[in-house]
Amino acid sequence: MFKTTLLLFIILTQFFITADATMNGQLPPPQYDSKQASMWVEKMLKAHGENGPWHKSKTIGFNHSLYTLNFPAELNPWWISHEQYQHKDRRGYHYYPMEDSLLVFKNGKTFFQNWKLPNPPGMMPYFNYRFVVLPWLPLENGAVLSYTGMGTLPNMDKKFQTVKLQFIAQATQTPNDYLRLYIDQDSGLLKGVEYNSTYAPLLDAMQVQGDEFGPGFHVYDSYQQHKGLLFPQRYSTFFNNNKAGVHAITNISLTQPYNEKLAHRAGGFDPVTAHPTKRRNTLSE
Repeated sequence: MFKTTLLLFIILTQFFITADATMNGQLPPPQYDSKQASMWVEKMLKAHGENGPWHKSKTIGFNHSLYTLNFPAELNPWWISHEQYQHKDRRGYHYYPMEDSLLVFKNGKTFFQNWKLPNPPGMMPYFNYRFVVLPWLPLENGAVLSYTGMGTLPNMDKKFQTVKLQFIAQATQTPNDYLRLYIDQDSGLLKGVEYNSTYAPLLDAMQVQGDEFGPGFHVYDSYQQHKGLLFPQRYSTFFNNNKAGVHAITNISLTQPYNEKLAHRAGGFDPVTAHPTKRRNTLSE
């Protein structure tokens, strides 16, 4: 991959739980390392809505739009996707209308059709979902939460309470990934997140020396109310205090039926076969 395309991979670094056969109910409940970690997560949940959006809905859907700043002229700076998820059945899809690309996933298996995006398709299933429902991820079984003190976000002087969120190996294909939540101690709002990526095909594509890429930051600029829950509406990506991209979440739905027709549209699908943690080269050695 040419260096001019690296920014795309950087901005789209992700963290996600594997939708595999280790169903959520078989995993241990969330674990906290301290009363402080529990206290700040509880305050965040009160600010955004006590229960996760999957507790009362059969599906979660939204549109995600990303504009990448300072993007190479030969690449499309706009990434737009229509996404839908079923938490109980652990399945979902992404449809990218500008490329007519489709990604579908269920029970830890991912398939793609007409894939034209430079990101490895295996890293994408819960890519945007995790940042949209991030205030409620600590409710997921398999979560491990640790209080990590006060911290600052890019281009901000204010300090926030931080809680590090990871998942046990049975719940994720990349257990060395983390999300550090930045919580406003007055309002309880989630103001930002620090994250890394250890997804091996991504590291290979970026020619990363070492076992992880990061950290990057998402800073939540605004929120939107839907069904009594406070979802992200707009957030910005930063690396080394430089803004790299702007995201918008629109058309959130917790009531639309799962789009079976789109998820099973005609045409062949290719399976993802890449290993999430094994590098193809020796750059990490």
